[in-house]
Amino acid sequence: MRLKTNPLQAKSYLPDGKAGNLKATHGFTLIELLVVIAIISLLSSIILASLGAARSKARDSKRIQDLRQVQNALELYKADNGRYPDDSSTLDVPLGLGGTGMDCWDCADGSVGVGEYFRDSTRLGPLSSYLNPRPSDPSAPLNGFGDGDARGYWYKSDPNGQDYKVLIYNTIENTNAIPQNMIDTYIDPFGDPDTILVRDNSMSIWSSDWSKTWETFTCEFSGGFGSC
Repeated sequence: MRLKTNPLQAKSYLPDGKAGNLKATHGFTLIELLVVIAIISLLSSIILASLGAARSKARDSKRIQDLRQVQNALELYKADNGRYPDDSSTLDVPLGLGGTGMDCWDCADGSVGVGEYFRDSTRLGPLSSYLNPRPSDPSAPLNGFGDGDARGYWYKSDPNGQDYKVLIYNTIENTNAIPQNMIDTYIDPFGDPDTILVRDNSMSIWSSDWSKTWETFTCEFSGGFGSC
């Protein structure tokens, strides 16, 4: 009579000739697989969050370095020309035709809204010999942020070209990373002239304590609101 053999108790012979039992090999259970998947998902989310934070810090670092390069270029320009560039000299819309005497570099596409009056497509062209290309905000689309959106670079100088202010408006992603000498302050021309305000998510460079508190979005000089 032939005996049936249980496959889970099949005999195997070791090199010394002794017999041993072969044990069945088991895979992962469903619960174990779900636990592993959950752990991988958690680690992935942590890595992605860290990567996103690193990228935002890198963009802010580029903004800081770009501002310093613009500052150096402006000082070189003044050393050669005796003044800083006019803020209305390269506007798509001249001062006498609706321009306001201020340049924005990334604020709009230049068709309507903000860009119609402020857009400078040459990005302060007079600096081309000292800084080329002029920087753009790393988060700005090629044609600017869009009509009515004032984010990005702004440049403003006084009528005599002896003072300036450059502002990166509302794109800073880590406000605690802004250097102390780039914190943007301004005096509201429609508010208390003795109150200095601090603008969040922005930073700026300036040539003097006077221009440090300019409100870059208005033609405001000598403590009054008027023509640039």
